[in-house]
Parts: sequence; C-alpha cells; structure tokens
Amino acid sequence: MSSAGPLGRVTIGPISFDRITTDELVTTILDQLKSGTTCSQIMGGNSNHVYIAYKNPYYAQICKSSSMFFVDGQSIVIASFLAGAAVPERIAGPDLMKTILSKCAEQGFKVFLLGGNETSWLEKLHANIHASFPDVVAGSYSPPMGQWDENENNKMISKINDSGANLLLVGISAPKQDIWVYEHKDALKVKAAIGFGAAFDFHSGRVQRAPVWLQRICLEWFHRFLQEPKRMWKRYLFANTYVAFLIVKIILAKMLHLNRAKTNK
Repeated sequence: MSSAGPLGRVTIGPISFDRITTDELVTTILDQLKSGTTCSQIMGGNSNHVYIAYKNPYYAQICKSSSMFFVDGQSIVIASFLAGAAVPERIAGPDLMKTILSKCAEQGFKVFLLGGNETSWLEKLHANIHASFPDVVAGSYSPPMGQWDENENNKMISKINDSGANLLLVGISAPKQDIWVYEHKDALKVKAAIGFGAAFDFHSGRVQRAPVWLQRICLEWFHRFLQEPKRMWKRYLFANTYVAFLIVKIILAKMLHLNRAKTNK
C-alpha cells in the first residue's frame, strides 16, 4: 500500500503529509482491505502530532514509515498552502471514521475497535455504531491504563485476530496508539490499522465536537480545550506554538526568497 494521490506529499516540520482528498483516501483503504497481504498503518495528524514528532525521533520515524499520513488539522492545511504544496482538504478523523464504517458496512468488511477512554464508553461507542451499521463491528476491547506488558499485548493481538476483522480502528491517543500499531502490525491479521484518537470520544458521546463554523476558523482545538482544560492545556500550548513558529518560518523564508529575487534582477 503506497502513498495515495498524484500530488505527493508536503513536509511540515518532521512529518510529511499526503496531499489527498477524502475520496482518494477512502478508495485506497478499501483497495487495501480487498487485496492487501499485510497490515498497513494509516495515520492522520494535526499540530500535536507534528510537535510530538519534533520531540520524539522514534515517533517521527513511525510517521515516516506509515503507508499514508493524512492531514487532520486546519493549521496544517494553512501551513501546506504557505509552503506552496497545499493539501486539497482537511480530512477530519471523526468524519473519516464515519465514512469508513459506512463503506465497510456496504462492502461486507468488519472492523475491530481498540481503545476508548474506559470500557463503559467503548460499549457506548459500539452501541452507537451498531445503531447505524448493525453488522460492521467484529469486536472491541478497552485496554487498561498505563503501560502494557507482553501478556496484555498478546491479549490484544489475540482478540483482534480471533475476531476476524479486516480493519483495526484504534482510539487511544498519540503517540501511544501509533507506536503500538507500528510495533505489533506484523502480528496482526487485519489488512489495515488506522489511529483515530479523539474520534472515539466524539462518536461515543463522551466529548462534544465543535460546531462546523469553529472548525473552519481553526478553533476546534479551543472548543475541546474548554471541555477538558486540565488534560488539554499543555498539549495545545506547546503544539500550537510550535506549528505557529513553523508557519512564521515558512513566511519569512518566502519573503527572503522574494527579496533575493528582486535583488538579482
């Protein structure tokens, strides 16, 4: 499974993002479920992922090795435009998850849900999905908090493989969900694994998603912050500041290039 779309990638900080549309991404994922022979890791990211990759070289390598890395953050869309290699659109995780579930239900693919804030919320997510797509979920599991030992890792792998699922949807958090998939994908029988993080919270009802107008003006993060300030303040402070720095850096580099071009005329 290779990077989707004819436009290639755009690099923002340490992450290279696929310049793809939602339709292209969904089509590529479904093709992988139909004909893939190994588990492909699909990732999506925003300013937080860029900042984590900046601080953690191992995570940056995982991002680089992913089959696809789509943009799930309006600030990254803006940065890509300023860099001269604009992505076609933001692919929001919650919207993509709903579309993937719908397509899997239509085409007979099964998914496994790994994650959830706690078991009760994962059960609520499972019930909400079942109400719209009755036969699409093959199984679900909410692992315990903290670090997982070999027994727990093997337990998760067995549950996923025994379910007969074609696609693994992971809703834990970055970088934990992505590191786990990367380190265990060779043992998984699913054809693809996608990290969705907060999408599990939104679709379970644990967290309310921001109105569309807030999403469009890059303030979805602020809506999330207001709901979970103690948990989210540090993430948004450092991640948003870092990406703002990258945007300013891109603008200054363009201005310098233009000045040099004028001087050389």
